[in-house]
Amino acid sequence: MIRTIPVEPYHAVGVTDLVTGLVHLWIAPGPPPLDLWMYEIPETHPDDLARVAQIRARLLAGIDQAHITWRLRFGTAPWVTVHARLTVLTRDVAPQACLDLRVENQPADNHHLSRNPRSTRPFDQCNAQD
Repeated sequence: MIRTIPVEPYHAVGVTDLVTGLVHLWIAPGPPPLDLWMYEIPETHPDDLARVAQIRARLLAGIDQAHITWRLRFGTAPWVTVHARLTVLTRDVAPQACLDLRVENQPADNHHLSRNPRSTRPFDQCNAQD
């Protein structure tokens, strides 16, 4: 069911473990370089590590949704700024969140550019409300 949710153009969407931060399921791998995340674990910029950990801790503590901007890279590639929205899916022994990412400087809302007929409305981040 989760694989059938609409995904905005230029976005990557996955399910992440809130304890470890690892993405274990990609619903839509997204454009380059985000598509590399299917096979590689990106490095988070050292200056952003604490902020990313703090957001995960807040989600674990009870907030339902969070937005964050941070920098990541794959291998020795240049740092890329990403904008993300995390929405808690489960809070059981393995707490999970839906992760919606887009790379900075890529369009945020371009329904008219979509080649995916399912992308006819904004991605609702697993039924979360903005």
